[in-house]
Amino acid sequence: EHVSSTGWNNCDTFVFDIPQTEKDETLSLQLCARTTDGYEYNSIAFTTEILADSIPVACDTICINIYDERGNAKGVGFPYAEITSEPKAITLKAGKNYQIRITHAMRLNPLQNITETGVTLQKIVP
Repeated sequence: EHVSSTGWNNCDTFVFDIPQTEKDETLSLQLCARTTDGYEYNSIAFTTEILADSIPVACDTICINIYDERGNAKGVGFPYAEITSEPKAITLKAGKNYQIRITHAMRLNPLQNITETGVTLQKIVP
């Protein structure tokens, strides 16, 4: 999802619908963000909420570090850096309608130099 060029307010929520599954499935969830070189912080904190049939079933704060312990950028791309969170396992129950809602949890409001945010879901193969 594209973030407004005027900044991302912490009251602005991005909503991602997850297609129904035919059986219970465990998936790997990763958040991603695209930043400009003007982003001046070491990390981005997100608040995530997962809803099943409009009922909240999980809430978490996920932090993505932009730099490693030596100060090297972890993101890939130019002029925008794309960064992703560590994978997190989530279990979806068959036949339910799921949504993931994301807001930022940073003190600065609006948060500047974030251009896009998204969610990646992948099946976990046992």
